[in-house]
Amino acid sequence: MRGRLLVFAVFSVALAFGAEPLVTGRGTDFRAYVEAASALRAGHDPYAGVHPYLYPPLLAVLLVPLTSLPAPAAAWLWAIASAAALAASAALVAKGSTRVLALALVFAPFAATQWNLQANAFVLLLLVLARARLDRGFEAGGGALLGLSIALKPFGLLAAPALALAGRWRAALAAAGAALVPFVLVVPFTGVAGAAASADAVKRILGASWVETYGGNVSLNGSLDRLATGGAGPSRHRAVGLAVAASTFALVAAAAAGAAQRGRRLRPSAVVDAGLAATLLGASSSWLHHSAVLFPAVASLPPPAQAAATALYAAAAAWRVFAAWGAAAGAAAPLAGTAALVLVWLLACRRAAEAC
Repeated sequence: MRGRLLVFAVFSVALAFGAEPLVTGRGTDFRAYVEAASALRAGHDPYAGVHPYLYPPLLAVLLVPLTSLPAPAAAWLWAIASAAALAASAALVAKGSTRVLALALVFAPFAATQWNLQANAFVLLLLVLARARLDRGFEAGGGALLGLSIALKPFGLLAAPALALAGRWRAALAAAGAALVPFVLVVPFTGVAGAAASADAVKRILGASWVETYGGNVSLNGSLDRLATGGAGPSRHRAVGLAVAASTFALVAAAAAGAAQRGRRLRPSAVVDAGLAATLLGASSSWLHHSAVLFPAVASLPPPAQAAATALYAAAAAWRVFAAWGAAAGAAAPLAGTAALVLVWLLACRRAAEAC
């Protein structure tokens, strides 16, 4: 009974944060999603809207039915569904643990993703399901779910090749296929040429080096650009991302080889968590709400590290409050978010290197 009440509390708190912009009329990222879906429905380029749509086309395709609803009704339906996805994800990760459900209640990225009416809750749910399937030995199914999460938002881009390095080839190939197939769904709206244009747009977006020094960006690049403006630019941004990715891949490959010598393998869910953390840490821009997808990784940390990551994320979420206290405090809050990412990445990599 306590577990069910906590799951309902997670849903209620998430919905409350999602309701705020709907009640106040504040703009959110959902408008970019709907604008892209409306463009698709009309046979136009979903990437040419006033509000930038920076994701693969699957999300826009799935939201086409919502464009037939009044805008307020569509937004409320989205907020409710997102809150339900967060609650369901927390329940699946917790497996009855009240400690993990309590963590979900105070996990700042959950509030941030609802505050912005972002799509991270649905990506998280797919990742939670993928991790469970992979750990149970269903590599094709788990990989396909990972691929679908990438097709919504490409947080799992490094997780898929990491699985291949860990010897989970079927999972990696299924992820690649599932991530690419949704481009076909664009064809009924804009034709083959439109699907090719969408693929090109996604390629440009993924290859861009866009670092926003706004305090909500908690990536390593974001913090470096705020602290050391000299040298900031595409070269450094790519170097940082490559360094994080390469070190993650090297660790996974070495650990997998060592485990194979003992007739063992790496835990695939841990490999996925390490890949997700590496993606967010090394990205040009990684917003606090993106870390919602790291909830399973945070829930897997030892209690002291779990508490530290949660506190650091909470400090990062309050960066505007700290900024009112002065420039130094304002700069320290985003650094707390970066520190949380570094902590999760390091410990997720260590867990990924443990054979099971």
